[in-house]
Order: sequence, then structure tokens, then C-alpha cells
Amino acid sequence: MVFDKAYVDFDHLYELASEDITWITHAKDNMAYRVVKKLQESSVQGKVLRDDEIILKALKSRTA
Repeated sequence: MVFDKAYVDFDHLYELASEDITWITHAKDNMAYRVVKKLQESSVQGKVLRDDEIILKALKSRTA
């Protein structure tokens, strides 16, 4: 599942993950996370800068 929103709805993302649905979105500048696994290095030809599996550090990024 791929989507691009102007905001990040953490409750919705948690529901997707709970259903074993993989999702992709743009990370916001203030998102606090740690990388669990690097899935792919950046692609020179493509527009993907990073492809990482992450864990959020806080329930809401701005509180991190």
C-alpha cells in the first residue's frame, strides 16, 4: 500500500500494521524513529532516497 498525505495519522498506520499490511509514506522532518533494517540503498536513477524498515520512537513524533 502506498499513499502520500500532508499529515501522518499514526492511529491509522498502526491499524494497517496490525493487519500485517505494509505501507509506504514520506517521513516528516520531525518524525522520531530508528532504523530496524535497511531494505535498499538509494537509487541514482529512481526517486527513492531511502528504503528502511523503522520503529517510531514515540506515540506522536512531536513529543519525541
